[in-house]
Amino acid sequence: MAKKTILVTGATDGIGRQTATELARLGHKVLIHGRDKERGVRTMDEINRDSCNENLTLYLADFSDFEAVKCMAEEILREQSDLHVLVNNVGSFSKQRIL
Repeated sequence: MAKKTILVTGATDGIGRQTATELARLGHKVLIHGRDKERGVRTMDEINRDSCNENLTLYLADFSDFEAVKCMAEEILREQSDLHVLVNNVGSFSKQRIL
């Protein structure tokens, strides 16, 4: 398969992180989304070490804030020549039921 540019949302933990790691191992350019810069940088370093792929970029946004999502999308448009795949991954936990 030709190498792709792939954005994985929620890539700093769980399924998103594993997905980003496996895609990086396959040699793809992986755009890692997270909310926390420190955690994002740590995740990128670990994925780089595990995959030997330095073609990783971190994008930060809190997806509960539409303006932050819009800013992240604009940043990706400015910085990336292509975006071939979007992996929409999200995980959340709440002790209270939200309707």
